[in-house]
Amino acid sequence: MREPLVSTLMLLPILAQAPRLDSPAVGGWICVAMGFLISAMGLLYGGFWLWMLIDCIIREPDRFFWVWLLIVVPFPGAIVYAVVRFFPQQDFTAPNFVRAWTRGKELARLETAAE
Repeated sequence: MREPLVSTLMLLPILAQAPRLDSPAVGGWICVAMGFLISAMGLLYGGFWLWMLIDCIIREPDRFFWVWLLIVVPFPGAIVYAVVRFFPQQDFTAPNFVRAWTRGKELARLETAAE
């Protein structure tokens, strides 16, 4: 009979440090915030995926391959389609840091044009 009482008394300092049950736990709020953040990112990517799928169906001459890619592999498929097919078709100037990566293609194009 004496041992349960002793072990309970030994646990009292540890139990005294436990958070109160009526106060919200910080870890719970972090989980809620992360859940909202992940949900928002998922909704944004879902909208982006749908936008790329509709653009592919409307404009793409090789639509069978790209629609298949977008449906079978949705996560990187929309990003790959946007980088490979969508952005090159748009008329916009790239930022300076992107131009540094594409100078090799520009040089090859200018050399071909000079010949």
